Amino acid sequence: MKTRTSALLSILLWGVVLVVAVLLFISLTNHQGFSIFSLFDNFSGERRIIQELEIDQTIDRIEIDWTAGGVTLTRSNDDTIYFKESATADLAPDKWAVYTVSNGKLSIESKNRQEFNFLFLFRSPVSYLELAIPDALYESVKLQLTSGNYDIKDLDTKTLEIQAISGNLKLSNITAEDIIIKLTSGNVDVRELTAENMDFTMTSGNATFKGSITNDYTHKMTSGKLVADLLGQAPSSMRVDVTSGLVEIDLDQTDGFEALVSKVAGSFTADFSHTQNNDRYIHKNGEARYDFKITSGSITLRVNP
Repeated sequence: MKTRTSALLSILLWGVVLVVAVLLFISLTNHQGFSIFSLFDNFSGERRIIQELEIDQTIDRIEIDWTAGGVTLTRSNDDTIYFKESATADLAPDKWAVYTVSNGKLSIESKNRQEFNFLFLFRSPVSYLELAIPDALYESVKLQLTSGNYDIKDLDTKTLEIQAISGNLKLSNITAEDIIIKLTSGNVDVRELTAENMDFTMTSGNATFKGSITNDYTHKMTSGKLVADLLGQAPSSMRVDVTSGLVEIDLDQTDGFEALVSKVAGSFTADFSHTQNNDRYIHKNGEARYDFKITSGSITLRVNP
């Protein structure tokens, strides 16, 4: 039995060697360089435009379902919606993204699903969406993302909801009533954001935040790092739940709050004037309610002088 297993493994190994040798031969005969890491490359070459459309319909809701690659959502200079898809290699028409407009909702779905071939060495090329929308107040914007780079800017919406498995997410110049972000792993960079409520869940990764949350701010993190600079008047309520990681929160202006800390292990640093009774910290009038839960990690709460 062991002999048979060894023989199969040997055949598999020599098969891989043969594939690499063939690719090397093809690259050399075409006078191209070759690297073993190119076997895992996601066709990260120069992008080519797959389709470019103008949509002259009025919308108040947007839903985007995108796999690998990236999405850029920004403001257009007129009342037209501009839709452009590009990719790192030519795509068959059945892999082009599709869109529909129904009852004021623009829905966009990527059809370029990632495919793995022999020994997972080769992956499909990735595609990118560039969407420019008119300057307006939208009812809702929802993005379902797999992995890649995502840049959302210059947006005014009542609700912004983003669910991403992994990747890099940038938000800038966003105004919303409610923001919901759920990220499995990756990096988040938020700047110039104004919202009433924000609910941010992150399994692992790094996040930086600079903006204003006026009502309720909730952050749940399994592991990673969060640096938040809450500008303007501090939120009236806050809940931070950290399993393991580092959290630093700076408050710009506040009339006072009560911070209740529950921790198994780790530390809470109160960098502000306060009176303390066990894990209860009161700053100024103590009206706002802030709850901090730490399993293992570190939370620092500062109030700017």
